[in-house]
Amino acid sequence: MEGREPGLLMAKESATFDYEGQPVFINAGQTVVRAGHPIALAHSECFEPLRVHYDLPPTVDTKADPRGEKEAEDKAAAEAKAAAAKADPSAPRSPVRADQGGARTRGPVTRT
Repeated sequence: MEGREPGLLMAKESATFDYEGQPVFINAGQTVVRAGHPIALAHSECFEPLRVHYDLPPTVDTKADPRGEKEAEDKAAAEAKAAAAKADPSAPRSPVRADQGGARTRGPVTRT
């Protein structure tokens, strides 16, 4: 049974950029980040919700608050959308670096 994992994002595009002064390599189909992380917020176009191919069967947990989990997911999605809206789509993109196997080099991530 396939589903989406709330709060986790998988890279859908390979990229290279700086984060806290260090180079970061994002590999499509391999790199996973938490929604709301500065990398995911700054480069939301590179990520999509993590797809779970084989999940555990659903259980009913009377102690858990399913609304709280949904609210966190909604907040993370809203933050990612707001960050994407702030990004300048007309900003020049760096050329593809040969040593990164087609990954684009992007600007630095700023911590908020």
